[in-house]
Amino acid sequence: MLEGIKMEAKLIKNPLDYRFETLYFGGGTPSLLSIDEFKDLLTSLKSTFDLSNLKEMTLEANPDDLSPSFLKDLKSIGFNRLSIGIQSFHDEVLTNINRAHNSRQATQCIQDAKAAGFNNLSLDLIYGLPGSSFEILQEDLRKIVEINPNHVSIYALTIEENTVFGRRKKKGLLNSPEEEEEFRQFNYIMETLQEADYIQYEISNFGKKGSFSQHNNSYWKSTPYLGLGPSAHSFDGENRWHNLPNNSLYLKEIAKGLLPRQMEERTANDRLNEYIFTSLRTLDGMNMELILQNFGVDIKGIYPSKIALLSKEGIIEQRNNHLVLTQKGKCLADQIASDFFLVED
Repeated sequence: MLEGIKMEAKLIKNPLDYRFETLYFGGGTPSLLSIDEFKDLLTSLKSTFDLSNLKEMTLEANPDDLSPSFLKDLKSIGFNRLSIGIQSFHDEVLTNINRAHNSRQATQCIQDAKAAGFNNLSLDLIYGLPGSSFEILQEDLRKIVEINPNHVSIYALTIEENTVFGRRKKKGLLNSPEEEEEFRQFNYIMETLQEADYIQYEISNFGKKGSFSQHNNSYWKSTPYLGLGPSAHSFDGENRWHNLPNNSLYLKEIAKGLLPRQMEERTANDRLNEYIFTSLRTLDGMNMELILQNFGVDIKGIYPSKIALLSKEGIIEQRNNHLVLTQKGKCLADQIASDFFLVED
């Protein structure tokens, strides 16, 4: 697989036109790679692309992969940010979701990461997990505030139909929080982290001032990015494509000297609706002037009554021609965004 990523990088046309400010090793479990494999991969990337302006290099990692020696080696080869999949600090919850680490390892790896010189840490939590509760969420957040990382990503458990959790739910073996309880938990998360001086710059992401994820911000601001490897997604500012998700087929295409890409058909409406969806999730909100300039669509003119009603209900605020979700509105972000979508004639 590593060889496939290296080959894919070399097959890209005009690679030096790609000038990167961030690198993010994520999806799957990249922390399973050895230091030598990371060195090999970085050497290939540096010889193929322009990384002279690189500001942030993140590794997504599981706690059980982060030994003290491995952390020191990661730091020595250029990683300056870690995104650690804690998910919960409770052993029963971790067992229920088949995580390999326990709460002690979660806490220890954070201490080890700081000792290795990583002062830019992001911790991932999931709420609404099997075996969890509002009280467990409170304890997890107390632990987060005590550790005081730069950045926290918190997601609600999403249950897909053809997954272990999906099959359990179908058999009645899994109870998910009701919508009202999920809103209660999300409101508690927002209030607790705000009191601890975190800024909610995107629905699921909270950072201390100056510690927002530069890489993830590029997704929400529609900045072009390039993805390498199976299932990786890319965006050039207008077009989107993704690599084959099947590992075997991906490697076969690479071996034939072909890029394993599948282009995504997107209309102007698709691009507009995508912008509405992503921008409403952010601190700055939806820029109606930008939409008018880039898409020729007057959101304020099309939806005056909707905007007035949502403002009256305390769901959105208008700030300098931006529509921004309030805390109440953030609980309904996807629904509100879809209300502003434009449908093809």
